[in-house]
Parts: sequence; structure tokens; C-alpha cells
Amino acid sequence: NLIQLLSHILQSPELKREVKPPVLSLLGDLAIACGGNYDKYLDHTMPMLMQAAATQVEGDDEEILEFFDELREGVLDAYLGIVNGLDGPKVQLLLQPTNYVQPIFHFIELIANDENKGEDVTKLATNLLGDLARCL
Repeated sequence: NLIQLLSHILQSPELKREVKPPVLSLLGDLAIACGGNYDKYLDHTMPMLMQAAATQVEGDDEEILEFFDELREGVLDAYLGIVNGLDGPKVQLLLQPTNYVQPIFHFIELIANDENKGEDVTKLATNLLGDLARCL
């Protein structure tokens, strides 16, 4: 299926890093398109997003920091798409049987504490927090 193909693409060491953020964003677009039917892909999608969200960088290399923000934007776009795609009773699936909300909150906390984050990352994280509050 398409989700497994995207997972394979993201894990490929041959993939240029610039391609990863748009692929992550695509997961959110798919979730919106599928709506409540996206629930069957959560167990494949959420671990990929959590792994990408856990990426850390050190230093002040401008190019690396820019890529890091793009990666976080891709993850945030995906999370936003999933939350909004599952809107309604199915959004509760983010809490059960596996609690995916806790890692999302941790990701938002990491962003909030990062003084090098871009404005777009801040906006997306704020939107995600608001959408989670509305849905849950």
C-alpha cells in the first residue's frame, strides 16, 4: 500500500534529505483525504512521525538548522492532517490503545524550548496544539 511505500522511501539511505519533509507532509494530506478511514494507517504512520520528531541537531550550521526546521514542519503538517482527518469520534484513536498524544505533546515542548526554531514551525506547533485541544 501507499503508506508502506512512503515508509520505505523515508527509510532509504539513498534518499536525499530534502525529500523527507515533503513526504512527511504528504502523510497529513493523505489523512485529510481519507478522513476517518485513515485510522487503519495510524500504527504505520505514527512511529515514523515520532522517529522524525525525535531528530535532534547540534551546532549553528545555517543549512542544517534550515533543514531541521523543514523536517519539523513536515512532521507538524502530518500531525495536523491526521488530527483533522480523524476529527470526530475517531480522533480518540490517538489515545487508545496506544497513546500517540503524549509524544506529540513532547514534540511541541521540544519546539517551544528551541530558541533556533523558525516562525513557521512555531505557527504550526501552535495550530497543532489548538487542534488537539479542540478535538480531544
